[in-house]
Amino acid sequence: MQHRGNMPAERIDDNQTADSLLIYNEGLAHLLGAFANETRLRILSTLLRRRQEFADLQGCVGISKTALAKHLNVLVSAGAIQRVGRGTYQITNDAADSLRSICQTYLWSRERRLSDAVRRVKLYSLASKEERQEMKKYEVKKKAEILPTWISYVGATTGVLNSLGIDVDRADVAGYTGYAFVVNVSKEGTCPSGPTAHDAFFEFPRGFEALGWKVDFSHKQVEGCGFEAGKVLTDGQKELALDHYKEVSKNLRLTERPVVIWGAPIPEFSIVNGVDDGKYIVSSFRSHVGQPDDPLNYDQLQAPGGVMLISFKEQVKKPDVAKADFEALDRAIDIAKGKYVEDFGYVMGPNAFEVWAKNLTTKDALYGGNAYVGVCTQEAFAWAEMFLSRMAKRYKGKAQSKFLDAAAKSFDKAQKIMDDFTKLFPFSWEREFQNGDRESGAKMLLETRHYFEQAISNMEKAHTEWD
Repeated sequence: MQHRGNMPAERIDDNQTADSLLIYNEGLAHLLGAFANETRLRILSTLLRRRQEFADLQGCVGISKTALAKHLNVLVSAGAIQRVGRGTYQITNDAADSLRSICQTYLWSRERRLSDAVRRVKLYSLASKEERQEMKKYEVKKKAEILPTWISYVGATTGVLNSLGIDVDRADVAGYTGYAFVVNVSKEGTCPSGPTAHDAFFEFPRGFEALGWKVDFSHKQVEGCGFEAGKVLTDGQKELALDHYKEVSKNLRLTERPVVIWGAPIPEFSIVNGVDDGKYIVSSFRSHVGQPDDPLNYDQLQAPGGVMLISFKEQVKKPDVAKADFEALDRAIDIAKGKYVEDFGYVMGPNAFEVWAKNLTTKDALYGGNAYVGVCTQEAFAWAEMFLSRMAKRYKGKAQSKFLDAAAKSFDKAQKIMDDFTKLFPFSWEREFQNGDRESGAKMLLETRHYFEQAISNMEKAHTEWD
């Protein structure tokens, strides 16, 4: 048996708990941090039943030897488990007691939530006829299909425009909205959130007017880290998810047009063509990777950052082409220079490449996040090259044309380097970095920055010389 020292004889009250949190904050943070990981909880669950050898643990948990060793070291360091022989581990009595208390509290809380859910069902049964109507099945007549893209916002909105009879491609949409000019990365590590964690979303709707449509964008924050995979939603999150579903349903019925939402079924944008008894009828990335596009329940969104809705409100008269192009160029310059960075956790614009290169060479770099941001950046720059090349041809003989063409050529060079980058780091969530790859990748990123800044400079000259 393990010695537990002088244990409290009875439960401590709130004041004693508050004092303990201050006095023992470092130790508590270490212990709770060790618990706060799904893989480590699976390890602890296995060890609660009986002591295990390393090989048996690996079979139960299903991860690599290296990953398992790292998790075991964290748990040993926190005093949650101990080695009792060569390659054999068991849970400590203190950790077992802590887990019993945590699980008991969670089960009580869960039971209360279930009781609240029953109460909400009763309230829903008394809801107005209009609200019940929003839950009934409805599908738009002209269904839209998402186009294959890494940047799903562009694939989804282009798909909707095509369903509405607008003859545009992904380069048109990415160029006029400005998404083709987004470079945004996390300051810490190589997080995959960069391509979608920015405030340029509030500027993108202006670009759709050049294509003949008034588009609305709405965004509602979600408490905590948003709707995360595998996490039980709080009451507030469930309420927001249901309100979002009702808003989408109402929008579909009023406009009789598809909409685009965030987080169905993963943190990507998808098209919603209808609703059915609390489920979204979607066209998502799954249709391009051999997976069934099954309807998604309203509370199963994975929407970190909050719920988003892009709705196509009404067709409008297209502005003069020269006016639309000038405004698009103005928007592109602002976005490329990093005007719409979301918060202090991200870097947008040319400096993003330096931060990305630095993060890539650290031990905390994530292979999957780095690869995902890489394919998105390459795709965006390819669209930027196409968009600016077309614009340069429209103004052949005018002062701005040569600068637009030069900017397009710089983007072409940048996207070719990024294409090599994606070959060095093929997209995968499971792969790991190879020796020397990260240093080579960092050099590519810094070289890409040079051409990106060159492109911005030429866009600014075209803007100044616009005729």
